[in-house]
Amino acid sequence: MRIDVHCHAMGNGRKFDTKANDDIYYLPEDNFGLIAKVVAYMVRYGLEEYHVQFDRHRVVKTASYFRLLLELLKSSHSIDGIVILALDAVYDLGKKEADKAKTDLFVPNRFLWEKIKQMNEELRSLGSTKRFFFGASVNPNRQDWEQELDFVINQTDAVLLKWIPSAMHIQPWQRRHLLFYRKLAERELPLLCHVGPEYTFTEGLRHQKYDYYGHLKLALDAGVKIIAAHCGLPVIPQFDKVHTLQPHSRPYRVKDFANFMKKYNTDTDIRIWTDTSALLLLTRSDLIEEVLEYIPTKWMVHGTDFPIPIDRPDSLPTILRRVFTNIRFDDPECYSKNPFDRDIAFQACCRIPPSIAENAEKVLRMSPSEG
Repeated sequence: MRIDVHCHAMGNGRKFDTKANDDIYYLPEDNFGLIAKVVAYMVRYGLEEYHVQFDRHRVVKTASYFRLLLELLKSSHSIDGIVILALDAVYDLGKKEADKAKTDLFVPNRFLWEKIKQMNEELRSLGSTKRFFFGASVNPNRQDWEQELDFVINQTDAVLLKWIPSAMHIQPWQRRHLLFYRKLAERELPLLCHVGPEYTFTEGLRHQKYDYYGHLKLALDAGVKIIAAHCGLPVIPQFDKVHTLQPHSRPYRVKDFANFMKKYNTDTDIRIWTDTSALLLLTRSDLIEEVLEYIPTKWMVHGTDFPIPIDRPDSLPTILRRVFTNIRFDDPECYSKNPFDRDIAFQACCRIPPSIAENAEKVLRMSPSEG
């Protein structure tokens, strides 16, 4: 089964209630940095192409966005399944309540799980074998993390757990999270963790050090399977040398991240995977050749980072100019109106084999009926 493991949920709920679970909360205005504004504009600009509905705040409507995802999966020639990601609120350690001001986006587990079940039922009613998968999110700082994690593990079909450490105020290296990691390992629920600089959320810029891939060592040593997002790449290599927080401010090197992976992976046991989400960003294209040189594709799973618009035509000149001289964009899917098909085709043009989309089944927590 060909699966995109990295697709975000979007919505326009304006009421922040972590107990309600009846919509996606999105209100960045009280915590909105300049870079986050630019990213928000890019997302809105990209979604306008698909004629979704926006509210008066120019935020995509929740129902319209999920309808778009349903139509895109139904029409895709390249993808059989999509993991949609929840995102827990910001909790500071020792605080009972979530921090509303610092939570720009909150995608509740219960809301998303119900939405995914509804969409899968519609797919089944049409005779389709395609399906959506639930990517849960639990902040280990919340006082009730154990109850929330038990809900995700025991009462849903969650295939992974999603973290953005910087945006969620999570310090992955802290031993206080060891019990959390052991529960993930025991139930074989992999952790999809953002790695590298985070620009989408203002809190990500404030807590850059939390997203260093080396901080995942404690989780790996506890037996958790990790999917490190974005092949561990910086967003803007020329400026992100400090953001990666390598020892002694060492410049980022793909080889260092690959060596970190090699410490935990063997030919028969892959403990840390990486996904290709947003790999085709204009600023990252220079590094694709290094990624393929140092990271075996058998350690990769496919992701898009949708709705982040990373495959627009303005990316092509840089990819053509900098990456490989033998790139041929003669695959009709490169010009498809379906962004999931375009992303697979573009990655293939950069010698990332489409077959990595089949690797997801090797790492996700999937029941036999889901495979």
